[in-house]
Amino acid sequence: MKADAVSMTLRAIAGPTAVDRQLNDGGRLSIGRSVGCDLCLADGSVSREHATISWADGAGTVMDLRSVGGTMVNGVRIVPGQPVAIGIGDLIAIGPWILCVRLSSEHPSPVPTLDDTASRDLAIERIDRPAELAGAEQRLQLLIDCIAGFNSACDEQSLAAAAVHAALKGTSFRRAALLRGVSGGESESIEVLASLRRDPGSIDGFIFSRSLVREAMQGHTVALSSRRADVDERSIADIGIQTALCLPIHLAGAVTAVLYLDSRRGERAADPANTSYCEAVARACGLALANLKRDELERRQRVMAQELAAAREAQRMLVASDIGVCGSIRFAAKMRPGLVVAGDLYDVIPLEDGRTGVVIGDVSGRGLGSGIVMAMTQAHLHSGVEMLGDPALALTKVNRFICDRLEGGRFVSIWIGLIAPDGEVLYVDAGHGHARMIGAQGECKQLKSGGDIPLGIDPFRIYSPERCMLRAGERLVLYSDGILEQRNMSGAEFGIERLEAALRQSSNEADDAITVFAALEAFEEGAAPTDDATVVSIALNRA
Repeated sequence: MKADAVSMTLRAIAGPTAVDRQLNDGGRLSIGRSVGCDLCLADGSVSREHATISWADGAGTVMDLRSVGGTMVNGVRIVPGQPVAIGIGDLIAIGPWILCVRLSSEHPSPVPTLDDTASRDLAIERIDRPAELAGAEQRLQLLIDCIAGFNSACDEQSLAAAAVHAALKGTSFRRAALLRGVSGGESESIEVLASLRRDPGSIDGFIFSRSLVREAMQGHTVALSSRRADVDERSIADIGIQTALCLPIHLAGAVTAVLYLDSRRGERAADPANTSYCEAVARACGLALANLKRDELERRQRVMAQELAAAREAQRMLVASDIGVCGSIRFAAKMRPGLVVAGDLYDVIPLEDGRTGVVIGDVSGRGLGSGIVMAMTQAHLHSGVEMLGDPALALTKVNRFICDRLEGGRFVSIWIGLIAPDGEVLYVDAGHGHARMIGAQGECKQLKSGGDIPLGIDPFRIYSPERCMLRAGERLVLYSDGILEQRNMSGAEFGIERLEAALRQSSNEADDAITVFAALEAFEEGAAPTDDATVVSIALNRA
């Protein structure tokens, strides 16, 4: 049975416009200033092709495409062209936007805020200079204890809980909360990461001053106080807030959360010295959050590196050599992975009757999951061809096997052919479509495709073979769509015309892959690979 696919939502917590974009399992999102990007962020600090995000199996990667302004993950600038692991709760900074990674199934409960912007009874005051601390020794000890609590926090939630606890312990406020805002658009909202009251038995609703949170999200320490003695009778007085304080929490220079405190009707007004103490708590919280995010990012990168090393080792065991002779054919191949592990596959299979099997395929999606599907498909197809000696029967059998095992809408396009010593090719094109016959004079002709669908879609599909001849002096060139769809820094695709032009410059199978990749790399102009890319060239082995 297939497990439910896990989707991710990329949501802005800061930025000039709202972002709320879902990425399904196995999907990829291009981000940049260009209108051709999946997510267009129209700002001069964002490059046309800025970054890509891939998501699969509850985790993903982000890669900076050598942008001018760079891409930050949890306050750390990532190396251009190298994928970085991301997970739930991570913060990705691109230009003025800070994007938070969430599960699409997560729907935070709406937090009530009071629109107090038009109130004449309340005054919002920006605190530009902290007041002097009263009881400095006591507050210093509280800060030491606070920092110790931050250092022992193992995740964002426990850090938030430690911050509100420290804020209440060192002040005369009665309530404290750590809030994260969702910025931009008309549906502005906040999320409570942690909250605490001095009186556990209080039944008052925790409603926040919207104007205070908005000011703090702009980077200001702000306070709210009553202008009227009869404040109980109007506006925000309905819930009895008489004083409140809101402070920004910075991560890598951007406000990612705010510390909110208030006192209400009948409670002692807060001491002015609370401001300086709370500013110190907020600053320490921001530093602890940066360290927490950095440690998590480094841990995740180590795990990903170990997993990729194991996957690449398994892949090397399955993929055929780059150049060689097998039965009646000579072959040469080159494979370049995209983000992490190749989802392309190719194989060369000797048969006892003198024929040689050649396979090229492409697993939909990118990354480690596609690499695993590739390995599974290649192993079963290799065995099926050896046992059955028929490409159509082998594909039919493998298709039934993988249909019940692929998740997240993945599928596998395959071209498989059996080449006889006399040059007859019995082949099946299962949704691949990338096969060219190169004549002795360099002319290129696309092979006929029977219109078969990729593997993993219909478990009852019966595949049918086609036939062609490979003659002396000709080459059969197979390639993946990562060749044609690779873009340069201007956003143009490599395309079939450039591929054929490169092949016409080559005269044998050994040079085909080298020539194609040389042309591809020159065309890229330094742009990062957007997908796996593979070229395989075959010629008859005749004296």
